[in-house]
Amino acid sequence: MRFLSLLLVASAAASADPGLVVLDYQARGILDKTVLRELWTRTWEIGAGFPGSSFVPREETRKRIFDQNVLIPTRCDDACFQRLALKLQAGKLLVPSVEKVAEQLKFGFLLVDGSTGRRLQETTVWSDGRIDRALAAGISKVMAGNPGDTPVEIPTSFWTSLGLGAVGLGGALFLGLEQDRTPRQSAAPPQPGQGGI
Repeated sequence: MRFLSLLLVASAAASADPGLVVLDYQARGILDKTVLRELWTRTWEIGAGFPGSSFVPREETRKRIFDQNVLIPTRCDDACFQRLALKLQAGKLLVPSVEKVAEQLKFGFLLVDGSTGRRLQETTVWSDGRIDRALAAGISKVMAGNPGDTPVEIPTSFWTSLGLGAVGLGGALFLGLEQDRTPRQSAAPPQPGQGGI
């Protein structure tokens, strides 16, 4: 019986596509789950659109990550990334992050080798309001092994394919980021003997 269960696990692992899995966004300053899910969708679409990409299909990725409720620990070392990749049956992991700093968005992308958990490439890009352009620049830098500020040439045919999703993402981000998330301080009721009624 034990042999049969090992055989089933091995065959399931062999049948899964060991390509690149895009993990859920790690976020600071953005609490709206709809915005983060839209960012994840656009990141997957942009990444999968690059020539020669090995991104695991979107629905398969959703099953692996969201159905299993896979969460990334705040501090994840090589062994942690290796365990995540094994659980998700991924050859590589793309770990995206976003942080709202004043009125700008700072995107981070980390590419991890699934078999060793080793960080292959890491980059950061700032959005000037054109979210799809920032996502494409960050993904291309991390996938091409270009972490610095060196400009990356992206084919114009690729930019034309981004137009459709940009409007939806822009609307979701505008609505999600414009919500006032600052905690409100309520005035304390007057204490007896302090002039209250």
